Amino acid sequence: MENRAPPNPSSGVLFGWRGILAMLCVAGLAAWNDFGLPVLLSGTVAVLAIVAHAWNRIALTKLAFERTLERTRVFPGQSVDYSVRLDNRKLLPLVWINAKDRIPRGIAPTASQLPDGVVWTKGELSVSASLLWYQRASWHCRLNCRKRGYFRLGPASLTSGDIFGLFDKSRLAGGIEHVIVYPRIFPLSQLGLPSKFPLGEALSPNPAFADPTRTRGIRDYTPDVPFHHIHWKASARTQRLQTKVFEPSCALRASLFLDSSAFLGNAQEPDIEGFELAISTLASIARHLIEERHAVGLYSDTELATGEAFVAIRAASGTEHLSHMLEALAKAKAKSIPFPRLLATVRPQLTGGGTLGIVTGGLTPEAIARLTKLQRHGFPVVVFHVGDQPAPQTPFMTRTVSPMAAMPVGDG
Repeated sequence: MENRAPPNPSSGVLFGWRGILAMLCVAGLAAWNDFGLPVLLSGTVAVLAIVAHAWNRIALTKLAFERTLERTRVFPGQSVDYSVRLDNRKLLPLVWINAKDRIPRGIAPTASQLPDGVVWTKGELSVSASLLWYQRASWHCRLNCRKRGYFRLGPASLTSGDIFGLFDKSRLAGGIEHVIVYPRIFPLSQLGLPSKFPLGEALSPNPAFADPTRTRGIRDYTPDVPFHHIHWKASARTQRLQTKVFEPSCALRASLFLDSSAFLGNAQEPDIEGFELAISTLASIARHLIEERHAVGLYSDTELATGEAFVAIRAASGTEHLSHMLEALAKAKAKSIPFPRLLATVRPQLTGGGTLGIVTGGLTPEAIARLTKLQRHGFPVVVFHVGDQPAPQTPFMTRTVSPMAAMPVGDG
């Protein structure tokens, strides 16, 4: 549906309705007194003004605007074929028509890629043309998707008017569309991470792992068993601690977290490069694990462009799930909630025994305390430290991500 903007008249007093009425009065008085020339001049001005008003009133009726995008989901470095078509579906010709479509800078075309009559400036793609009766015209260019993001296109503003240029009128058309540019994805080796077991041996496919949703029996408790695996009814019956024994399973689970506090925290200037590298690291690990057929969850303390305060996606597998996670990361803004709050909020969603991968620029003492508690309850923790500074000492397995990965190397 096309939304209408209020008319934007640009004529002066002479060609307004008061001016028309005044000219008609002058013409009438001149005719009464047999003054031919004043009748001709004032009558001509009045007629021209009336024709201009009528022309302007219907100029934008039955004028169709259509925007076409080749695709709406891409990786940085790729491009999208963009086309726009104007269709004048009436007998009245349009001597001039201007269409402005919102195209953000992050995906704007270069000047050399624009066809004649098309200009991009200040976040808008402007097309100027004239259309005869039942005539249509179209223009094409390539949108260059330079960086990760959630980019809004439209609505377009259509402006036209009468043949004399006395009046103009505008309305909105084309609706709103979005282009999603996923985070840049790197091979894990380029990030300085092991490509075989990035989360440590916990995700090795060789041994059999226990599936906490499938219990096959009980046995005596040993100190290495997580506290929540104790079978309390059996312990009360036998008068000694018993623990559940689970069926072996190769359906491994990992929950990946983004802690952006070190990049977007109290510093006067946020570390946007570090923040983007952290997002790319998270996306790269997620893709690697999905390709290895593991179940992966995604949690981030960043606000999304669509309004959500944080990201919380439960663990699952498959390419469709990966696309869902990459889309969430594409929408991540440089604004966050405290990471410990995120950990506390999503704790009920975490599956027992799943490994937690934390991408961070440096954990706070409160975050370390919460993660230590999770590790004691059976959640192995692996920290991926992003940044030039040495990784601080923590009780967790720590891997360092090379800042050189921020250099673009491909489309992902």
